[in-house]
Amino acid sequence: MKKIEVDGLIIGGGGAGLMSAISAFDNKASVAIVMKSLFGKAHTVMAEGGIAAVISKDDNELLHFTDTMIGGYGINDWRKVWVMVKEGKNIIKFLEERGCIFDRDEKGNILPRAFGGHSRKRTLHVKDQTGLAIMRVLQDEILKRDIKIFEKTMVVKIFVKNKKVVGALAIDFVNGEFIFFQTKFIIIATGGCGQIYKYTTNSKDVTGDGIYLAYDCGAELADMEFIQFHPTCMIEPEEKRGVLITEAVRGEGGILINKFGERFMKSAKNPDGTPKYRGRFNVPELETRDVVARAIEEQYEIGNGPVELIISKNAWRKKVKELKISTKFKILVDENLLLDDKKIKEKLSSTYEQMLKFANLDITKDGIPVRPAQHYMMGGIKTDEKNSTNIKGLFAAGECSSGIHGANRLGSNSLLDILIEGLIAGKEAAKYSKKTKFENINEEEIKKEIKNVEKIFERNKGISYLKIREKMQEIMQNYVGIKRNEKKLKFALKEIKKLQRLAEKISLKDKELKGNISLQEALETKFMLKICEVIIKSCLERKESRGAHYREDYPYLDNKNWLKRIVISKGKIKKIKVEKIP
Repeated sequence: MKKIEVDGLIIGGGGAGLMSAISAFDNKASVAIVMKSLFGKAHTVMAEGGIAAVISKDDNELLHFTDTMIGGYGINDWRKVWVMVKEGKNIIKFLEERGCIFDRDEKGNILPRAFGGHSRKRTLHVKDQTGLAIMRVLQDEILKRDIKIFEKTMVVKIFVKNKKVVGALAIDFVNGEFIFFQTKFIIIATGGCGQIYKYTTNSKDVTGDGIYLAYDCGAELADMEFIQFHPTCMIEPEEKRGVLITEAVRGEGGILINKFGERFMKSAKNPDGTPKYRGRFNVPELETRDVVARAIEEQYEIGNGPVELIISKNAWRKKVKELKISTKFKILVDENLLLDDKKIKEKLSSTYEQMLKFANLDITKDGIPVRPAQHYMMGGIKTDEKNSTNIKGLFAAGECSSGIHGANRLGSNSLLDILIEGLIAGKEAAKYSKKTKFENINEEEIKKEIKNVEKIFERNKGISYLKIREKMQEIMQNYVGIKRNEKKLKFALKEIKKLQRLAEKISLKDKELKGNISLQEALETKFMLKICEVIIKSCLERKESRGAHYREDYPYLDNKNWLKRIVISKGKIKKIKVEKIP
């Protein structure tokens, strides 16, 4: 085991993690970043559509704040939302000064696009490669500073003494050794937990480790029932199901049709005859993601699938001929608002190439069959507006931190969120480190945790973690998905607890630390099973439907009884403690 002393440890190499490291370093703290991925390859690079910020003359911060609060169904932490929208313009300036140049119009002005739930066009973009462009800037900034980087390294335990962070234990899979980081503060920036679901837009590394580590060391979690399903993801081929089709496609005029060629979100009516879906800019496909995802899923449930996403004029004309679309459905589509070939290749170049490569589909000629898949979690580690937790010296930033998005996240708010929260967490953590000292830890505690990891090597015969993982993903997909009810949730909880017991019998053939991806994935599986339990318990607790949490047995929003957050923490004797706060 190697020991490293550093003021702060940042866990996670995505946008929130890199921004936290830059901010902490610039505020005079020595920092190290630990990441499971390679430097610059974190999940943030997959954020395609854009970053929300107020820059237009017809827009203002109060509008952005209001859209975010309405989109989150009123249970967002409004203080954190206000900080995010106020800092938006400064973040854009920071990025552009360092080379992330957003798309412009002919006059050289930044050209924002429409996104679901936003009342103004405020999603700034670099084609459909915005996350990648932002990550390149952050990478460059890290390399200009004396910041230690540990790639392919996984934190397995955070040590706390008297409710205060003292260090963390990690496995370095490159060199095959344990590392103990003695620190004054830790910033968790590990993203969400998408891999608990069978179909997800998240990359393989997004397994919720940071959320588990925070819970395990005594930090509070909040809003864990709110899991976002992105409406438009690939459904075929099967091995690519869940690959994201960016919301930018709908932002640029894309429409959704069912197998009859009906633009079902435009034709849907309330019992009184008024439109069921209005959407922003009078485009029903630009309703919030929870609404669009349920609308698409309902089409499959009633046998009207597949649902296709159409962005091309040619694709629509082709569908009209193929399906012999009736006049009553044709009038629902304004062909002039769809894109021609040139515009598609300019504005949606990555999506165009992605579809050609993965699905052999040319989106200038064909529609894209789509269905919702898990995409984002609004819940996570409970933090205040300084991004600190109830554990001294423990901070969280980005998707793993709850509060900003409430019950549903608006598209393109995530890239803004991770950068603002990273900036604040780094600054506040550095400030905290100046007034605190390193704490010693009993070496026996560290050895005990190393033995806990090595137990997996001692079992000659046991259970494959892959089978447990696959079963977990099936359970979460089928019983804790877009639509939930008490019977499904109770069954899921019972099955997850069975898997938790089986996980104690996992064994591995490879007994080395170096390059042992099986060990990494086995540990991730154990962490994920606890997160599954927390999510299901939160879902059972909230007896209403709000945002991304839809209960078939409680289908209505209940502001009288449920305008409150569910907070989860570690109780005594492995029990989960549940609280409700206004």
